[in-house]
Amino acid sequence: ADSLARGADGAVLAVADAAPEIVGALLAAHAAGEDGGARAIQERLRPLAGCLGPRYGVAGIKAALDLRGWPGGGSPRAPLEPVGAEGRREIAAALEAAGVEVGTPGGAR
Repeated sequence: ADSLARGADGAVLAVADAAPEIVGALLAAHAAGEDGGARAIQERLRPLAGCLGPRYGVAGIKAALDLRGWPGGGSPRAPLEPVGAEGRREIAAALEAAGVEVGTPGGAR
């Protein structure tokens, strides 16, 4: 949201892989001139961005896709290791905090 407010046209966001509808809402709020709304959405996304970027990286993105029941998840390629159960719970909580429905067939919530 801050980058958009300063004139950025876009960004490459790990969080957009797992929560495109929320990122889209942020972009729509910005485009409508609702900078306060865009910043509020950004705050909801902050924990998820932390999980999927610096904390778990590619493996975290794949776990988030699994948690949403979407294609593209699974195990990352070597030498990366999959996110463990505790990390998956953290990612699930961050997805839910962002306003994303979580639940996979047979998956953890």
